[in-house]
Amino acid sequence: MQRFEDQYQDGTDPGGHEAPPAPNLYAPKFGFGKVWREGTGAHVRERLGWATAQEVGSNGYYQYFSKGIAVATNAPLKKVYVLYNSNGYGGYNANRWAVYNDTYNP
Repeated sequence: MQRFEDQYQDGTDPGGHEAPPAPNLYAPKFGFGKVWREGTGAHVRERLGWATAQEVGSNGYYQYFSKGIAVATNAPLKKVYVLYNSNGYGGYNANRWAVYNDTYNP
C-alpha cells in the first residue's frame, strides 16, 4: 500500500475543475483530488479513472485486519468498505473489495 502525505491546505482551491470526458463523470476534489491531479509514481489517476459520483464528505473510521482493512463512513453514507486479499497476504496488497450498509445504531 502506498501512502501520501496530506498536503492539502483548507482555504485553497479544492480543484476538480477538469472537464470530464463524458456526462456523469467527475474530477475528485480536495486532498484526494490533489493526489489524483498532480500525478505520482503510483499513477492514481490512470488506475482509477474519473469519479462516477460527486465527492461526499463524511466522518468515519477504519480498522486493520490480518487480511485487509475495513473503512466505515458515518451519515449520510453509512457504508462499510472492506478491502482484502483473497490469498491472505494482508491489506497492503488488497485484490478484492466489498461494500455493505452500516446497520449499527448506538
